[in-house]
Amino acid sequence: MKKPATPVPGGKDSPSLARRVAALLAEGLTPEKLTLSVVLGVCVGVFPVVGATVVLSVMLAAALRLNMVVTQVANQLAGPLQLILFIPLLRAGEILFDAPPLAASPEELVELASVDGERAVRVVATTVGYAIAAWLLVAPLMGSVLYLLLRPLVGRLAPRARS
Repeated sequence: MKKPATPVPGGKDSPSLARRVAALLAEGLTPEKLTLSVVLGVCVGVFPVVGATVVLSVMLAAALRLNMVVTQVANQLAGPLQLILFIPLLRAGEILFDAPPLAASPEELVELASVDGERAVRVVATTVGYAIAAWLLVAPLMGSVLYLLLRPLVGRLAPRARS
């Protein structure tokens, strides 16, 4: 009895690299979990504390048993959006707390830090706190909209998980 020939990697009968990677990323995941992995990565990726997004997304993806690779890729792709949204989130937080807008330039903050480091830390921490509060309100809405938009697309593109 003759065994069927195994496709030669890179040959005409072997799946493309993109299909193999897509299958690996989606392995064991339902389209819902794959979509949630992307949404979590993007939503956490715009968290207004630079550097904290990787740790937050790893912790949340692990807790929710989502695909860590997909979550991290989405997180990294959201990096530019994080920078774009920082000021709007900051301003929204200031409005939310009825706080005066931060009027200090980066140079003024550096000067304040050299004169009164503790006060500079309080000013920056309070300002970032406003942005985090706004993010806490915006992220669930953004995540819901993203999920509703991406779920049908991922359902069509992602291979179904095998039971």
